[in-house]
Amino acid sequence: MNILSQVRIRFVGSSQLVDLMRKNWQRNINQWNKDSPFLENLTCLLEIQLPRPPDVQKIEPQVECGICYAQSLPVDEELGDKSGSGTDYLCENANCHRGFHSICLGDWLRSITTTRQSFNVLFGNCPYCSEPVAVKINTAKQ
Repeated sequence: MNILSQVRIRFVGSSQLVDLMRKNWQRNINQWNKDSPFLENLTCLLEIQLPRPPDVQKIEPQVECGICYAQSLPVDEELGDKSGSGTDYLCENANCHRGFHSICLGDWLRSITTTRQSFNVLFGNCPYCSEPVAVKINTAKQ
């Protein structure tokens, strides 16, 4: 007795697609290979290309700030809409690509004598690779 004969499956979609998948399932049920991966078996049984899981490298992990080393800013009303937020600035140098909270980067840039300011934007260098960076600052805080 095939274990799949005891499995209940519900197909969802248009009636045309559901009918096609149901026929394919019934026709190919005996082709299930217990040594093959589930996704491969399902693709074979249904005779359709299923979406692949997202590439592991495409998933962006939470990035810690290169200045404060925290993933998220503290929850604090003084930080306003940035309260509790994650890193929101990435160095554009492909070899560096370090993440920062724009608040931390702004504070760090203010402490460097070579930093220039134009209106509400600070221009300086990345603390790690020295590539040019530009970060918007909250002028109400000053």
